[in-house]
Amino acid sequence: MADLRLSRQGNTFTILASQTSTTSNSGTTAVQLPWVRNGLYFLLDVTAQATDVGDTLDVQVQTSLGGTWIDVVAFTQVLGNGTPRKYLSDMVQVNATQAQSNPADTLAADGVRHIIGDKWRVTWDETDADADSSWTFSVIGSIQ
Repeated sequence: MADLRLSRQGNTFTILASQTSTTSNSGTTAVQLPWVRNGLYFLLDVTAQATDVGDTLDVQVQTSLGGTWIDVVAFTQVLGNGTPRKYLSDMVQVNATQAQSNPADTLAADGVRHIIGDKWRVTWDETDADADSSWTFSVIGSIQ
């Protein structure tokens, strides 16, 4: 897969700089983005990962609406016995709004992918099969 910064036109930004993690994280420092024209793509770049079959990494991107953090992207689960690789999200679209919106519908399933808040952050959950897992990854985004 081509690097997101080279394959997509638009502004790129770092939401989570490359780091090595051995535990779950309930929310990184929030990033303020410039104006989003059409939508955003996010790229999870796993450069080193755990090695056990039972080790897993689940990474989500969240946006803030009035101080409430909402998951808008959930990347494919990364397995410890896989190969380091990059995971590209679907587009989070600006133009997927309705004239009237029922909050229960908006926040359910696919509707969440179309929420653009004023801040962004990353959360992740790690499962470690035998107390020795380590993951190195980053998340960048591209404003379209």
